[in-house]
Amino acid sequence: LPSGEFILAGTTWLVINPWTWIPTSVLFKLSEVGSEIWHSGHWGWFEGTGSYDACIAVDSGYVRVGNNAGSQGWARKNVPDGQISWTQTYGAADWNIFSSVAQTLDSAYVAAGTSDLNGDFWLVKIDRTGSSIWSRTYGGPTLETCYGLLCTYDGGFLLVGTTNSFGSGGKDFWIVKTNAAGDSMWSRTFGGAEDDICASALQLADGCFILAGTTQSFGAGGKDIWLVKTGPDLEAEVSFGGPRSIFLSQNYPNPFNASTTISFDLPREEHVLLNVFDISGRTVVTLADEIMIAGAHYQSLDAGNLPSGIYIYRLQTQGVTQSRKMVVLK
Repeated sequence: LPSGEFILAGTTWLVINPWTWIPTSVLFKLSEVGSEIWHSGHWGWFEGTGSYDACIAVDSGYVRVGNNAGSQGWARKNVPDGQISWTQTYGAADWNIFSSVAQTLDSAYVAAGTSDLNGDFWLVKIDRTGSSIWSRTYGGPTLETCYGLLCTYDGGFLLVGTTNSFGSGGKDFWIVKTNAAGDSMWSRTFGGAEDDICASALQLADGCFILAGTTQSFGAGGKDIWLVKTGPDLEAEVSFGGPRSIFLSQNYPNPFNASTTISFDLPREEHVLLNVFDISGRTVVTLADEIMIAGAHYQSLDAGNLPSGIYIYRLQTQGVTQSRKMVVLK
């Protein structure tokens, strides 16, 4: 906090008896040296039972978010002395959870998380009384899980987490950028063949982003910390933790109309030949024919001159050839 004090939101367990433990949402206010000033906890099967993030309230106090035992998104405001001002729930009683909350530029709040059993990114704008202003979801046919939220300099929002619907395989970093009304502007994936999980993001003064999480596709083996720096449009500039093998990713978006991006990973410097073929095997575009350094690479394909149909793109290096299929729809 600006005062040097701390606010901690989380979940603990209330022990009723040796056979009954009830999850409890709790908010602590701590002094500069970590001693408790007050705490506010609540439990109940249809009240708030889990907290995962908190922010300073726009009109003093604190707002925390999580989910209740009915699997609804949940938010509560505490005034500065810890007393409860309001409590609200959001979404159907299915599988909904808020993982992050932030103030907006127009003195409201946004809460981000995951909605429904199928799993989509979920963003809800909330007014000062806790009432929902609008709700948006983003996702594909399989599971997406949102872990973090960032209010961007242009008044919009950046949601970060994982996707199983898009990307290179397994779980990939998935980043969704929206405008101030929650409309999706673009999305981006980063990752390899294994599970890569983005947990948080930070926007720098120049508009670039820092993404932080874990990777099993790159690094020294097992699960490593993965830090990615991007440009303002989330085109990767630096990725800490190099790939362990050559890997050609599925293009995104696919199918596509005007353009798409093809990404691939190199564990070492290689001469790369990246061609696009039509269904008859004729080369229609050469995207790369050069020596490239180790790391993640992204090649854009402009399909303005390509008719609708199925195409094959092929990556060739010394001793390795990988191909994937893509579809142009006009």
